[in-house]
Amino acid sequence: MTPTLGRACRTVAAIVGAIALLGTTNAIAATTSWEPHPEGARTFASGTAGWTATTTQDGGVTCGGILAIPGVTCPQVATGWEAGGHPRTSLRTTLGLLSTTTVDWRSPSFTPAQRPDVAALSFALRAASSSLLDLGGATVAADLVELSAGDAATPLLAASAVAPSAGFNAYGGPVAPALLTPGRSYALRLRLVVATPLAAAVAGSIDLDDVALELVDLAPPSDLTATVSADTVGVRVHGAVDPHGQPATVRIDYGPTSAYGVTTSASVSGSGAQVYSLPLAGLRAATRYRYRVTATSPDGTVATIDAGFTAPAEPAADGAPMLVGASTSRQRIAVFDLDAAVTGALVEVLDETGTTVLGSFPDADLDGSATIALPVAAGTYRVRVVRTRGGVPLPSASVEARYVSDSTPPDAAGVLVVVSPWSSAQRTRTVTVIGRPGDAVSAQLRLLDGAEAPLGVPLALRADGSGSLTLPDRAGSYRVRASFFDLAGNESTARSLQLLLTAPAGSGDGRPANREPVPGDGGSGSRSGDGSESGSGGGAQPPGDAGTGATSGTTTGGMRAAGVLDAYPLRVRTARCAVRPGSSIRPPARNGVCPGRRVVGRVAAVTRTVGGGRVTVRAEVPRVIGGANTLQFGLTQRGGALLRAVRWTLAGRALPAPLLPAARLRADGGAQTLAVRLTPRRGPAVTVRISFRTRAV
Repeated sequence: MTPTLGRACRTVAAIVGAIALLGTTNAIAATTSWEPHPEGARTFASGTAGWTATTTQDGGVTCGGILAIPGVTCPQVATGWEAGGHPRTSLRTTLGLLSTTTVDWRSPSFTPAQRPDVAALSFALRAASSSLLDLGGATVAADLVELSAGDAATPLLAASAVAPSAGFNAYGGPVAPALLTPGRSYALRLRLVVATPLAAAVAGSIDLDDVALELVDLAPPSDLTATVSADTVGVRVHGAVDPHGQPATVRIDYGPTSAYGVTTSASVSGSGAQVYSLPLAGLRAATRYRYRVTATSPDGTVATIDAGFTAPAEPAADGAPMLVGASTSRQRIAVFDLDAAVTGALVEVLDETGTTVLGSFPDADLDGSATIALPVAAGTYRVRVVRTRGGVPLPSASVEARYVSDSTPPDAAGVLVVVSPWSSAQRTRTVTVIGRPGDAVSAQLRLLDGAEAPLGVPLALRADGSGSLTLPDRAGSYRVRASFFDLAGNESTARSLQLLLTAPAGSGDGRPANREPVPGDGGSGSRSGDGSESGSGGGAQPPGDAGTGATSGTTTGGMRAAGVLDAYPLRVRTARCAVRPGSSIRPPARNGVCPGRRVVGRVAAVTRTVGGGRVTVRAEVPRVIGGANTLQFGLTQRGGALLRAVRWTLAGRALPAPLLPAARLRADGGAQTLAVRLTPRRGPAVTVRISFRTRAV
């Protein structure tokens, strides 16, 4: 009996490799769509685009009885579109008797063509800091309304507090895909509930923007391959398939005819090529068989063509081992045959010439397998098995083992990290990771703060892609980062959208829970006799700006518009009453009032496609730019864009943050251009330019 595996397989009449797919390979991993349509119904760029508002008021005699006087005892409500590109709800009353006003904003109808695999709702609100919101309070809730079922409403977001803010704050979270049935008509409903306090002269407004229901349809399995081979332990079918982030079943049907008759299967999951290997039992020696492989996931099935092979005539009792494992892994499994006369087995790793033994790995339980480790250095090696019969060691022929150093991290481009609940006062959150890379052997979760600094210790991700974590006891915005490691130790990461920890009701926390710190916020301050200001609690104070002679303060989280889906750690520097040489800005008055500048006209928002998604740069313009009041710029994004870096420059000089104090604005009223370079994780960088004029006041 020959000791080589090649001799053992000499009777395989047809070894079939890389069987072609019945259909198209290289299918895209996912298709993403957004509702409602068209895009203007989500961005409100030129109007309300089919959105309607309905107002109801409850206040007994003050809003529905003999004392009901609109604008006096009962709030006067106005709804409509603002030139800034968003709908606005305004309320005003003179006396402010106890009452409740509910405004329902309903989207145009939409009909999903198919049920999504992943869905999420997001929208942004900006609430004017006013007596109405400070004293009374407001909440927002989101519902999915099924129009074909008598306007039956399903909650998507429980009532959440709306806090006064200078910028847009993000709301939303994951949506259960089962709520959307293909062919049925739906609409989104955002419900604003405002309580009018018992006070005098109360008023306020709430702006709505960037409403989007994101629907992701994962692709069916693709890139299915199958190969039949005979080894020392029998005949097996092995290959790979891309499940595109979903659990899939690989089934092999085989038999003497194309009717098959015998089935064996295995489960795979993840993204990218997922390897499978299944033995075929009950074969007769030297017999012709037919087989076919299918891979099925919740989104469809892919199959190979019908093919054939011939079972080997006889096994090789002293054949060389078969190695299982990727070429980028040092660790392999050696499988070999053993008969009853074998009393010991040792797998040896040899150098490329097969003359020097570099490592030995015993098969202690004599089950015909042993785990081996190749040397650290990449290269080509030989592996053989030494069987002992009657006290005599009998080396087999050797097989080649190539080790290729792997410097490529797992592909995490298609990974989704979903956190639930998305916005809540609840500290414990559930994390679901969809589309784990196929070559990742381990994964962990890490909580990040608003500046993306790690918090706590890493947590292991469970095999089913789920995990849980507890947020700190401080309200604010956070993220979850999932890290994936392959056998070579390479790491790749994917991040969740920003999640919010809101302040519990009645906590007395005056600062909005989902708002980043802003200049001058959160510290104690005093004003000296010459009108200058000093403060504490704002962090370390850097030296003054040499170009302006201004004293600077430092804080973090420069992009405080919570509508930003991807925030970036920026250092914010604000100048107090700065005066640049030659500037037309007058120095501070003795009463401490800081004169400054005012924007001439309107600073229009700019939207560009970056890295597969839409990114919008827009300005927040204060009434007067001076002191701690700055001209601020922020980002919002939709779609698949994942920005790696954002760089802000003005007149060719890099800015530490997208905040422009009066000292950085031109004194002659000429135009200035802010350049924003957006660098995505994938794809080319895009530069956005916004020009504007200011004048002294």
